Amino acid sequence: MSLQKQITLLVSGLLISMSLIMLLFSVSGANKNFSVQRLARIESAVVDSSVKPDEVSELGMTLAKARMSFSSSLIFVWVIVIVVGTFITYKLVGRSLGSLVSLQKTMSRLDTENIGKKIDIDQKQPKEVQALSMSYNEMTARLDESFIKQKNFVNNAAHELKTPLAVIITYTQLLQMNLESDEESNKMTEAILSSCDKLSITLEQLLVLANDNLLQLADTISTDYLINEAFADVSLQAIDRKIHLKNKSQKDSQFKGNKSMLSVALKNLVENAVKYGDEDSTVTVTNISTKKDITFEVENSGQAIKEEEIERIFEPFYRGQSINNQIIGNGLGLALVKKIIENHSGKVSCSTQGKEVTFRFSIPIQE
Repeated sequence: MSLQKQITLLVSGLLISMSLIMLLFSVSGANKNFSVQRLARIESAVVDSSVKPDEVSELGMTLAKARMSFSSSLIFVWVIVIVVGTFITYKLVGRSLGSLVSLQKTMSRLDTENIGKKIDIDQKQPKEVQALSMSYNEMTARLDESFIKQKNFVNNAAHELKTPLAVIITYTQLLQMNLESDEESNKMTEAILSSCDKLSITLEQLLVLANDNLLQLADTISTDYLINEAFADVSLQAIDRKIHLKNKSQKDSQFKGNKSMLSVALKNLVENAVKYGDEDSTVTVTNISTKKDITFEVENSGQAIKEEEIERIFEPFYRGQSINNQIIGNGLGLALVKKIIENHSGKVSCSTQGKEVTFRFSIPIQE
């Protein structure tokens, strides 16, 4: 229940209680007054021999009706006062809480893009709301500074690591070229190069995650192109695990976005589906196009994801406990997917039913 309703109920309760007490006193006093008047008139009528008994009875009934009418009028006025008073209280409380509602709306729009944005403090606001706004501004300033330091650290670390990594790759390739046909030595150099490639991919993903610059969304993209590109990138892995790749889309659609980044996002989802799917199973990709958005669904049959893990699987470096640890991964793929889709103002989600796991992302169509 909202604070406005709670305060209104509290004030209305007090208003009803106090006015009810006044009403009871008024009705009680009126009843006594009418009873005294009725008795006095009846006594005078009895003393007056010219007044007939029927007239005395009629006089008593008239006084009783007057008493009932007066009580009914009081109750009617009381109900009107309560209804009008409650309505006025609700509106006045709403106006008083307007600054708090505005503050709440600003807080609800907080994300990494506008975390440093401050709230304008109106001197006409209550002092408590001004103090709350100042505390909020100070908190967002500290958070903004913390995020900037974190981004700078990741950027600097990734860039600093890329240079020595490139040197390692170059010298390993030269060493491999100059080695004699020694199978053991070739295996070692291949292992070094493979590890360097994985580290290079991880660094690139970290750079994308740390970079909050807005993507250019002007590319005209074909849904079939994205799906075919993803299938081509993971085809060798799919063949190795005897997994069939199937495009279940009804038609090809065109939309605007960042082609390279969306290719990475869909490729990561398909790659995950292949890695964690059962051997000799099928990975299906479906495109659903409407006037409002484009939706991609990637479905596989394999390792089920626990409900409590679904909310965390898009966090950087998180790998679910139900995941086969023998499968190599750095825990950045899904975090990168989420980052790319959110930069397109879209949403990404995961659902599971038995061994069937479906990843889904939707992107609004630009007008």
